[in-house]
Amino acid sequence: IKYLVAIIIFYIFLYFSKIYYQSINNDFKQDQLSFIKSKKINSNFTYHLNYETEFDKFEKYLSLENNSFGYELNEIRKQPIIFIGGFGRSGTTLLRAILDVHSNINCGPETLILLRFLDFLHINIKSSRFLSEASEAGIDLPIISDATTLFIYSILKNRKFNYTTSSSTDSKNIRLCCKDPNIFKYIKYLHKLFPNAKFIHVYRDGRAAAYSYMRKESLKQSFNEFLKYFKWWTDFNRQINSDCIEMGREYCHQVK
Repeated sequence: IKYLVAIIIFYIFLYFSKIYYQSINNDFKQDQLSFIKSKKINSNFTYHLNYETEFDKFEKYLSLENNSFGYELNEIRKQPIIFIGGFGRSGTTLLRAILDVHSNINCGPETLILLRFLDFLHINIKSSRFLSEASEAGIDLPIISDATTLFIYSILKNRKFNYTTSSSTDSKNIRLCCKDPNIFKYIKYLHKLFPNAKFIHVYRDGRAAAYSYMRKESLKQSFNEFLKYFKWWTDFNRQINSDCIEMGREYCHQVK
């Protein structure tokens, strides 16, 4: 009898838990709808609260017959993309703003996602276990590099801005540009992916850059803290300088 009572109580608990979960889910959906209406989100975009529907929406992009991107890998690799990088607080944003004035350059703010993606990729490809498991799945480094090339190009080509960065009406003449300062950690890898790309390394006095970084992060104004960021600046720029020299001025140019 005790076991029977316990089973009955358990099923009653499951029943009310299900009702409680459904009520919370309905409230969450209502909050989402209220948020969308309150923010007056652009009607050109369709928002789905049903995640299955959200995945179904992308099926047309996964089909080769309906591929609206039409990317050709060899053509993408030839793109003369402009990459702007350097230690934080060195003037990369100012340079990006100047280049965006040009009618045929489409730069815009930092993508953020590209640096995180390359960080993730860098961590995993150093793992022999990851490479072994990827190899078992039929994925090797050339495939990963090709996919990375397409990913970077797709982000730069298709991102939407809240303002106009280029006045040119001919999309073929638009020069893609990426300003992600710390992405220059992978400058040699990016050069292999995009052999015709141009890299602009913005170089500022390390003392000014380190102090500006500390002020931006609202850090304690101490000499030890300053030395830490100054060492970071030194290590960062030493590596990029070495990579730039190896690549040559045809591809990598320093701006002080």
